[in-house]
Parts: sequence; C-alpha cells; structure tokens
Amino acid sequence: EVFLAVESRQTIEPVGFEVSFGFGEEDRMNLAEPVPVRLSEGVIFRLRGRIDRVDRVDDGYEIWDYKTGSMAPYDPGDLLKRGTHLQWALYAYALEVLFRQQGRPGRVVRSGYVFPGDREHGRRISETPPAPEDLARALNPLFELVSRGGFIHFQKEHACAYCPYNRVCGTEACLPKDLGGIRETMAEEPEFSDLLDSLNQWVGV
Repeated sequence: EVFLAVESRQTIEPVGFEVSFGFGEEDRMNLAEPVPVRLSEGVIFRLRGRIDRVDRVDDGYEIWDYKTGSMAPYDPGDLLKRGTHLQWALYAYALEVLFRQQGRPGRVVRSGYVFPGDREHGRRISETPPAPEDLARALNPLFELVSRGGFIHFQKEHACAYCPYNRVCGTEACLPKDLGGIRETMAEEPEFSDLLDSLNQWVGV
C-alpha cells in the first residue's frame, strides 16, 4: 500500500527495471558483459550489477535502488558516507557507459535510494553523482590495498550491530582507533606498513 501510494504521486516516466550488466542478459537495456568504468588513470575496473529502476526526466535520467529496511545507515547529507556507500554513485557511471555502448544519448543527473516499506513510508534520498575524480579519490586506497594483497576487515565506524555472519569474522574487525596499536605491533614488517598507509588514507576519505 505504501509503495502504491508513493507511485501514484509520480509523474515521471520509468524506462527500465532491473537493468543488468555483466550477467549474460542482452536485450533492450541489459548488457551481457560487465561495463568498464574509468574514473582516473589509476582507478579503472569492470563492474556488474542490477539497477532497480531507471526514470527518464527532462534533463537526463534518474536511477533508484529500492531499500526495504531502515534509512538509519544512510546519511542524506553525505550519500557516499565517506566512501563507504558507493553503489548509487557507481551505478550512475555504469549506466552512462551502458548507454554509450548501446548508442543511446543521455546522462544520469540524479541517483539514490527509495524506501518503499511502512517503516520509512516511501522516503527518497538522492544526490547528483559525484565528479569522477572525487569517486576515484575514495576508491584509490581500496585499490591499493587489494593490489598489495590486503583484504582487511576494516570499518570507519562500528557497523556490525547485527550481522548473521559475525561468527565468520570473529574479532578480526578493525576500527580507526586500532590502527596505532597495529602499527606498533607490525613496525618491523615494511609490507604491512604500506597496507596501514593505505588504510590511513581510507580513513581520511
């Protein structure tokens, strides 16, 4: 009922639902292969995913991801949340690449989340996609960590209040307050020191 009430107030034109790239589907707006995303000279990757909804608006397109849970983990004033919520921004660039590959004109002017459940009553939060260099700056420390073999369970803030997989991680989660002690413990390991430098960059994003 909440979803229908929200939709009944919309006057925009939806042009795509569950738009996929990288899952082998090739019809209408879907692209079989992952899309190449280039944000800077050092941040280039292939991305696959599914965009819940694409709307056509006067000056381009809007994309929306449906979230059935609470809005609490999201910050309407900082949708990237210091580089920890990337989906909405990455999907915006992916859709523009998909359009170019299909010969479609258009750009994504807004991207965000819709909360259609009875908890948030259809609220929406969205932003204009960030500049490529800003998104690259957020991702670069993560790319450095991966290239050095560092797959560390690091969080900028405690985000494991509830998780059905917490037994897998145990006590391995690391917060910014732990970096000093880890650096002292691993002071004689130069390779690990490089990983910590990348982590410190990630904290500062």
